Amino acid sequence: IYQLQRKHEKAVELLRAALENDPTNRRRRLPLVFQLRGLGRYNEAEAILQKAIDEERSKEFPDSLTLAGLVNDLGRFQVDRGNLEQGLQAFEEVLSLTKDQTPSPEFQISYAEALMRVGRVDEALAIANETPVEVHKPMIRGRVAYERGDFDEAIRELTAASTVWPNNATVRYYLARAAEAVGDFDRATEEYRQAL
Repeated sequence: IYQLQRKHEKAVELLRAALENDPTNRRRRLPLVFQLRGLGRYNEAEAILQKAIDEERSKEFPDSLTLAGLVNDLGRFQVDRGNLEQGLQAFEEVLSLTKDQTPSPEFQISYAEALMRVGRVDEALAIANETPVEVHKPMIRGRVAYERGDFDEAIRELTAASTVWPNNATVRYYLARAAEAVGDFDRATEEYRQAL
């Protein structure tokens, strides 16, 4: 365990040095955040994300798209931690910052997931109707059906999504949960296996 801990600490040290050499580089910031999160050092990881946001905001002429990207990273981090309201606040700030832009499909699916997790399923369903990525439509509709307790509809939608994106663990997980809910334990077992 000691050797493993030393490797993780060395990785943090290297990633931190890389970020210090190029502090605005997202491809250097996010791996450090993920490494710290993996070590359970959530406050440290969040501080790195917040520092990047604060630095962009403090500029005489902050770039709204850059700021939106930074706030989006913080929102996703908060949702992943289970801080759903904070994540949604960040996502809503992203929408405000990019009101003249079409949100990216990556943002839309993350926002829809956060909305579903707090029970705002109608708003998530509206995103399914807007997203340009075809596979995201049954993914979102299936999750909404699952949240509403319509497990047969969830199975139909999520099966359609899994046909297009068979190695998506989240789709497979909710497909397994829906199959379990209707008593199809053989399918549930197989879908859980696929999710893993």
